[in-house]
Amino acid sequence: MVLEEKKIAINSGLDVEARAELEGGQDPLAYWEAEGRYDSELLAVARMTSVVYSSAVQATLIQTVRNASVHDTAVLDALSMKVKEALVSEPDLPPYEQGYRLATWLREELGVVRHAPVDPETLLHGWNVEIREIELPTEADTLDAVAAWGEMHGPVVVLNTSTTSRNAHGFGRRATLAHEICHLLVDREGGLPMAEVLGGMTPSILEKRARAFAAEFLLPQAAAIEVLKAGSSVRETIGVVSDRFRVSREVAAWQIQNLPDLLSMPKSDQDEIARIVRDLFIRKES
Repeated sequence: MVLEEKKIAINSGLDVEARAELEGGQDPLAYWEAEGRYDSELLAVARMTSVVYSSAVQATLIQTVRNASVHDTAVLDALSMKVKEALVSEPDLPPYEQGYRLATWLREELGVVRHAPVDPETLLHGWNVEIREIELPTEADTLDAVAAWGEMHGPVVVLNTSTTSRNAHGFGRRATLAHEICHLLVDREGGLPMAEVLGGMTPSILEKRARAFAAEFLLPQAAAIEVLKAGSSVRETIGVVSDRFRVSREVAAWQIQNLPDLLSMPKSDQDEIARIVRDLFIRKES
């Protein structure tokens, strides 16, 4: 039993008092679904949210994942195997570049042309990934989603849909779901065993890759370039692609700011892009 307690302590990332508060007098092995298992989906959720969020928030997340069934995701699994081969061929790319390459690969694999928007929610449902919605308290506004998978639960994406969360807006919800698609595609084996928390303690390298993936998957830079070269101003381009691809103006601005041939643009355009991005984020944070 001592060994089991050590296993739970290590894999939950919680101290004795925090675990006791969550367990509420229940048998620890039963509560964490850790009988005969080194790790579990519930333990993974706990350690990804430890320190960052209160026990009440953790309890809600753990119970939501506990309520999720396990699903057969043969199509998603097949895509994961294919994309793994693509990653192995270029293992030394920086995270953001991996994310861009993965997004381009998936759009091509799904037969989505670059000037067409994608619907992450429809894709996830088609792959048999469960989406559950919960409204977390204001203290957890920085937590956008939890994705969990394993032999007992999931894959499931738990969305924080409180009125003050990013997901309360359709564009934010799409960005969150696209972000989780990246983790489900490439991080279920090795990168993130059993769970990922957007707004939690996920390793920064994996988060950078997923953020870049989400931006490029929703709005390919090549599509933004086409609009820009058609004669639109930078500001007009941001508005056009934001509406067409159903992304926030912040995402559109970042995609344009990170264009590979940005430095070949006139200095006035570069300055305008930087100014718009700065203004957007100042306004967002005020």
